[in-house]
Amino acid sequence: MYRLYFAIVVSYLCVAPALWADDPILTPYITFGSGSRTECVELEKTRGMIDLQKPFTVELWTRWDADVVDKPHYLAGDEAWPGMSDKVLVAALSGWVVRTTKLKDADKYAIEFNVAASARGSREWLSVATSYQRVESKVWQHIAICRTSKELWVFWNGKPAARQSLVGIELHSSPSNVFLGVRKHAWLDREFVGDIRAFRASSKARYGPKFMPLAFRETDDDTLLLLDLSGAEDAIVPDISGHGRNGTMIGAKLVGAKK
Repeated sequence: MYRLYFAIVVSYLCVAPALWADDPILTPYITFGSGSRTECVELEKTRGMIDLQKPFTVELWTRWDADVVDKPHYLAGDEAWPGMSDKVLVAALSGWVVRTTKLKDADKYAIEFNVAASARGSREWLSVATSYQRVESKVWQHIAICRTSKELWVFWNGKPAARQSLVGIELHSSPSNVFLGVRKHAWLDREFVGDIRAFRASSKARYGPKFMPLAFRETDDDTLLLLDLSGAEDAIVPDISGHGRNGTMIGAKLVGAKK
């Protein structure tokens, strides 16, 4: 029987740490600690924000705790499936998630983009995965997921790290809000211990084939959501795209907030 679940691994040039990532303009950041099973940022009004059948980009600046060796880090997403939680009611697999793999060989990770997809009448999880790369502790990483009309790309620190043809494949959006960190009412094994200091969603494929990741501070007509952490107050992180998709911090803490 045809099954869609598989991993596409593409080996490109080694993903080097982003030397430009410590630009101070990218502070402050949101930290997700030891209680990360229940810590997240819920992005308001994001149900249906991304049409997975059309070009889009989801990107973030993040880093994670390498002392967590037995679990992946769940960075962002809205994944949902029947039976996941009695508070998340869906009829079938839906949505997406960006996550790391478990730690390998003391200092190596891969990045995975999992998304609900169907082909030939079967709906499964489609996993697009990078090769394993060494990740330096406490170094910020830029991760971008880009969909064009026919392909899905994972970029890591400005380099193409994985790709997947979408010819004959349909992607299925979630009826849930998008979350940074582990989504609310997630499955029991989800975790994220680390930091996020920038997040943007766009209605076009912004990158390819190779680029220099920079701080994103300005919006354009293709910006669906752009968080402004420097303007966060009272656990609310404003969206400066003009769409009112502010983030609400639940358990997570803002470091370097304005006084």
